[in-house]
Amino acid sequence: MSNNIEKDIEILESMLEEYKNCSVEEIDMQINVTFRKRQAEAIENILSNRERLLKENEELTNNNFKLTTELENKRKEYQETYKDVREELKELQTKVNKHNNLVEEIRSKINERQFELQQEYKDFKDDIRLNTLQEIYYMFVEDK
Repeated sequence: MSNNIEKDIEILESMLEEYKNCSVEEIDMQINVTFRKRQAEAIENILSNRERLLKENEELTNNNFKLTTELENKRKEYQETYKDVREELKELQTKVNKHNNLVEEIRSKINERQFELQQEYKDFKDDIRLNTLQEIYYMFVEDK
């Protein structure tokens, strides 16, 4: 049995030609003619299906290559986007941390001032420094 498909195909193609052109009178009984016609049709079908499958395989291979390339491009694009988003997130986290530290610092100054005023028995409402700090504090808290 041959392992070379191309040689087998050549043999089938030459057999097909022989069957089509065969007209030996001793063999031309109806059974043999019908049998040869069936064999010829089967071989034709096999060969035409082979050609169709080869074309389909080539198309699928090309399509697979295109899809693989597209997938790789999308993967690279995703990695770049992911990297950019992570960097932006880090920047935002840094800004949030700075903002929170500033708010906490202002809150601490408000507490200090309130404590000073309590020690002096002064009214909170009339203290300009405390009012200013509270306004700044609420401005930062509302921006959050």
